Amino acid sequence: MFDKRLMALCPESNRYIAGNIVFQWLEMMMNAVMIMAVARGVERFRHGEGSSAVLVGIMLIIAVTVAVRFFTSQASVRMSHMASRTVKQKLRELTVFFFSQSSRRLHDWFVYTKLYKDHLESFVEK
Repeated sequence: MFDKRLMALCPESNRYIAGNIVFQWLEMMMNAVMIMAVARGVERFRHGEGSSAVLVGIMLIIAVTVAVRFFTSQASVRMSHMASRTVKQKLRELTVFFFSQSSRRLHDWFVYTKLYKDHLESFVEK
């Protein structure tokens, strides 16, 4: 489940989240293709229609799907990391803000920093 307010705070992460979803769907589709290829091959051998060509075809499909799954899995992990990187940065900034609330002197200094003005001022006003 995505936190809508957190997503609004980090709109630059949306493209990474979308990329992560796309790559995970591709992985799932490769699983389905691999399972269908194996099932059809087993069915052909069961009915006595199997040959070495069928076996080579199945092995080729499995090899291609495993290779595609490897690369989509790596891409999905990268997209997830990129999305979480910006979110973590924003959460760190919020942590600093709330910590600054514990000391009036620290708070007075912090509200005039570039970090506060660029990222947190609009969040605090909401």
